[in-house]
Amino acid sequence: MTDNNSLETFVDLSAALTGFPPKTIAPLLDPTNLKQLYFDKMNAEMSDELNEMSNIYKQIVGSQSLNPDLAQQVANEILNNPNLCNAAQALLRLWYLGSWSQTSGDEPSIVSQEAYTNSLVWRTIQAHPMGYSTFHYGHWGEQPPSLENFVGTW
Repeated sequence: MTDNNSLETFVDLSAALTGFPPKTIAPLLDPTNLKQLYFDKMNAEMSDELNEMSNIYKQIVGSQSLNPDLAQQVANEILNNPNLCNAAQALLRLWYLGSWSQTSGDEPSIVSQEAYTNSLVWRTIQAHPMGYSTFHYGHWGEQPPSLENFVGTW
């Protein structure tokens, strides 16, 4: 594994592609450790593409801290690259759906129960999967949290 393909770079790259801040997708206290699960999956299945996406990330961001403008530049560069489109989509499916498939035509498989229940789709739609919630009993009778509480802020 090279420095370009480190877990920290992977988290920032994932943040740039998903639009979620790094601290939201990889919180300090992270009992599910999805970042490591997804990093390992991408390295096992699409390591060349992951390395190329990481290189693009490093070229654009350099030694700066990731911010929304840099994240947009990274996302545009990767998503508009026909050689990386499938890998970027696979990474987005991991984060948003907790499922794996290398191309949109492949039959997806759920990576783990935690990947499904903690996928970003639930934060995006301000909901939770049926039968699973981190909210307290009776939360449905209260004003829902703001979108920023679900997705975080840069």
